[in-house]
Amino acid sequence: VSSLSCTGIEFVFADTTNAEGNITVSNGVCTGGKWSTDSAKSTVTLTLELANTGKFYGFHYEYDKDGYLVISIKHKPSSSLSGYTIMLDPGHGGIDPGAPCAVSSSSFGNEKDINLSIATKIKDRLEAEGAKVLMTRTTDKWVCYTDRNSAVRNAEPDMFISVHCDSSGSASAMGTSAYYYRAYSQPLAKAVHDSIVNAYKTKIYAGKSESFLSKVDRNADFYAFRVTRVEECPAILVEYGFVSNISECSVLQDAGNRDILASATVDGIKNYISAS
Repeated sequence: VSSLSCTGIEFVFADTTNAEGNITVSNGVCTGGKWSTDSAKSTVTLTLELANTGKFYGFHYEYDKDGYLVISIKHKPSSSLSGYTIMLDPGHGGIDPGAPCAVSSSSFGNEKDINLSIATKIKDRLEAEGAKVLMTRTTDKWVCYTDRNSAVRNAEPDMFISVHCDSSGSASAMGTSAYYYRAYSQPLAKAVHDSIVNAYKTKIYAGKSESFLSKVDRNADFYAFRVTRVEECPAILVEYGFVSNISECSVLQDAGNRDILASATVDGIKNYISAS
């Protein structure tokens, strides 16, 4: 894929077919398309026009048994959580502890422990609303990045959320952020991030000063994290807070606060579904 705009998506191939002209599309996702050739670059480009401007849910491509390249474009799965398959990815695990916690704890001494707990709580809430949930890990084990990406490509879920906590050399760094790689993942990243920020400001940090609360929102931004570099669905990585900050680490180690963050994540997913 070379690009995704508000109105269409482009696929660029090595020029072996010299394809030209318009094509008919009637799948509900796209309204039409065309081939064009760039002889100078020895490429052909397939441009597909989206039926719903700015709304795209991923695609999958593979060669079939006859050697044809087949591109499958995903429809919006459902208007409610009960129609979605969601993959959760608790970051790190096993031999990779992630960032060490600034506050000593026998159960939550490393980032990997908090990640798994938050992801499990999200899973429980999603399933309670009828969603199907897949997990890249359910225990304290290491899953390599390649296997995490392969899990998405093999299962083709409707969205992928990687659960992490942040860390910094500065003990004062705090707040939550979200990241996406594909343009069509940005709305999911923003919806989930905004919901988590709101939960921090109105529940976890309720009553704090405005200058303190201004540090909570660290934005939803583009970044090329490896686990988000998939095409099959919107994929994001969420940093729920800084375990290197003593105060925020204590917040993340508290089960009640993890419940709040898990619920906020689900609310963000629902907001994304209703808006898209």
